[in-house]
Amino acid sequence: MSNENEILALMNEFGAGPLVVNTSNRNKVRKWLRLSGVASGVVEKLTTAELAKAYNDQIFFAELCEQAPATPRAPRAASAAPAMDSAALAQAIASAVSGAMAAMPQPSADLDEERIIELIQQYSAQPKVITFEIRDSEGVRERITGLQHKSTPRVLKWLMAGVNVWLAGPAGSGKTTMAENCAKALGLPFHATGAIQNEYKLTGFIDAEGRTVRTSFREAFEHGGLFLWDEVDGSNANALIAFNQALANGQFPFPDGMVKKHADFIAVAAANTYGHGATGQYAGRVKIDGSTIDRFAQVSIDYDEELESELAAQIDPINGRDWARKVQRYRRAARQLGLQMLITPRASLEGAKGLRDGFTVLEVTEDLVKRGTDSASWAKLEAQA
Repeated sequence: MSNENEILALMNEFGAGPLVVNTSNRNKVRKWLRLSGVASGVVEKLTTAELAKAYNDQIFFAELCEQAPATPRAPRAASAAPAMDSAALAQAIASAVSGAMAAMPQPSADLDEERIIELIQQYSAQPKVITFEIRDSEGVRERITGLQHKSTPRVLKWLMAGVNVWLAGPAGSGKTTMAENCAKALGLPFHATGAIQNEYKLTGFIDAEGRTVRTSFREAFEHGGLFLWDEVDGSNANALIAFNQALANGQFPFPDGMVKKHADFIAVAAANTYGHGATGQYAGRVKIDGSTIDRFAQVSIDYDEELESELAAQIDPINGRDWARKVQRYRRAARQLGLQMLITPRASLEGAKGLRDGFTVLEVTEDLVKRGTDSASWAKLEAQA
């Protein structure tokens, strides 16, 4: 029996729709993969879950085919069909899928359409939705539902308690978006600034014509709102001293006079560190005075991989989720190997845009993940991922 006939026979046996792999059929799936061009050494290392993904997921299947050349086979008899190239094999697999689906019994017209819709909704991937309930003495004041980072409820609880929050996490982990969403949930104006190298960029100043130049911090402090100081650990020490003074007291001396802190003022600091100084990946970060850090509850904000996958899938419903998971495998491998590489969710989201618009997986991998990584480190990363 030729390869294509064996492939067709196996796929007919598996049936149409996503295949569930278990102990009864896993060896047949391994055989299908070997016949389809995946190296035997690669196939034997796959878990049951990975076998199912290899059969059901075209991107993952393609990645397996690229890992190593297929094991050479013994020469066939002269009457055997000639070996197929990859394009012919792909065409044979597509034909096999079509034939298998055509051979399946067609649904009866008497099937309950509402039940079919219900099952589709039940087993389809559902968005990662979190609902916030803002309560006061009279009960629920506001309810907000949407896609959120998994740490948002914890941060929001601190802010509702009137406690300033320091968000410590790697680049691209969603700290800025989280702060903005918390402001919306609390019904507060959102004010923000980036790294500040001069205290007057924080407090404002009086210009040469005697006019007071106000800042976003001044607006939040005086009139109420959530103030986000992004990249706070990359800012000037004098600005941080002024900020600490404002947080410690109920009033602050702005250039044009003393201003009382509004009851609805709350501060969020976003940083790549916990304020202890520079690290291998964030060399430009400064050590923050302990009295400033003491004004905050520090919450670790790591990457939310479920949210990352959902957002990538919204950009590219066909390839987005699988691309995000590929990025996540590279990220975990880099951490395990101790490589100083920033592989952030931005690679997942920008890559999903590229795949949607016609780029190949290889192209977005090189441009968004590999970047300037040296060949030796990249080889180790590829093997680990």
